[in-house]
Amino acid sequence: MNLELINSERIKNYLVIEYLGVSGIGSLGNIDVDYIFESSKRKISEMKNIQGIIFDFSQLRYKFCNRYAQVFNQGLYKENKKVYIRIIPNENDYENWNSLIEECTSHQDPVFIQPNILQAIKSINKEMNQ
Repeated sequence: MNLELINSERIKNYLVIEYLGVSGIGSLGNIDVDYIFESSKRKISEMKNIQGIIFDFSQLRYKFCNRYAQVFNQGLYKENKKVYIRIIPNENDYENWNSLIEECTSHQDPVFIQPNILQAIKSINKEMNQ
């Protein structure tokens, strides 16, 4: 595994989780996705009333691994509860994330991708109030 969870913090009802590293390409990235799921679920289980997860991948390099599409599955993190998901990608990997979202999720609008934590929070708030 080439990833490390380097920080997590609660901001209001949101959990910001920051990762560092280089993701494996293709199926080699599957272990990295498993690590992100397990570490995220562990962090969210430690906190109550979390409505959204913001994955700060600004220090994570990502090229290609379709399994990352599962990160955007809003029902995987808390039983019977929707959790809003946003990512902050490494600026060099924006197109790779956008391609993943377009090809592997039902969202054609790249709303999942945000440039920073503040914009991610605003985006989640806007979606919740629709």
